[in-house]
Amino acid sequence: MAFCSHCGSPLAGDFCGNCGKPLEAPPTGPPPPGGAELADNLASALCYIPAAGLIIAIVFLAVAPYNQKKPIRFHAWQSILLHVVWIVAVVLLDALLPWSVAYRLNQLLHLAAVIFLVFLMWKAYQNEKVVLPVIGPIADKQS
Repeated sequence: MAFCSHCGSPLAGDFCGNCGKPLEAPPTGPPPPGGAELADNLASALCYIPAAGLIIAIVFLAVAPYNQKKPIRFHAWQSILLHVVWIVAVVLLDALLPWSVAYRLNQLLHLAAVIFLVFLMWKAYQNEKVVLPVIGPIADKQS
């Protein structure tokens, strides 16, 4: 038995006997390709996942409909640029400092990076745009 989408009363024909609204036709056509789409805030937050955010951000820049949404593109670009800066910083530390000092410093910096990425994930999930000092404007131009 069908029910009215407006008032919830049982339908006897093409119109609701209670409120008089016409029966809404079910959507026609094929379902959207690829299944359900992620919400913008969730897709933006996924760009900052530690250890996987770089790959996820690249995927979101390559796959529609995510590459057509400015907030997701901003967070993806900012995540990519942040990961590149992080990789360069770690390589420079390893090259310039003695191994024992670089090892301990890298451990502390990795912990700080994970905490910072979790903070950025949280802000992106709440639809708050955190623009980082140098790479944020670059990411904004790219998006």
